[in-house]
Amino acid sequence: MAQALAEIGDPQPVGNIKSNADISAKLMDIILVVILTVRKEFLVEYRAYESLAAAIMANHGATIERNVTVDSDPNRDTLREVHVVRFPDSDALNGYKVDPKLLALAQIRERVVVATEVLTGEDGPDYGRFASPKILVPTDC
Repeated sequence: MAQALAEIGDPQPVGNIKSNADISAKLMDIILVVILTVRKEFLVEYRAYESLAAAIMANHGATIERNVTVDSDPNRDTLREVHVVRFPDSDALNGYKVDPKLLALAQIRERVVVATEVLTGEDGPDYGRFASPKILVPTDC
């Protein structure tokens, strides 16, 4: 195990963080994991809604960094989408929530989205940096 850890090396900063200023800037970001349950019968309308919402979000400096669709049961009338969303700060998030353009889309959202769960998180470690053939993995684990 010690040999494997020696091969991996010292922990590296997450992402492109190189200085304390970069760390402070990254800590101000708000990262949301949004789990939406969507009616399949309105999937085209939902995707159009999300495209508009993403454009409005961009006006507030935010992005949907990742979108994963989960359709675990084709016989159900809903599917889930998981979004990883980044806002630059709480002012941007609050501004997005009350943006008149977003509020104008509320009736569409109510029709196509059954449920929403929002989790607030932070950037975690970059496990991808360990994906190297040089790494020795202990066989006794």
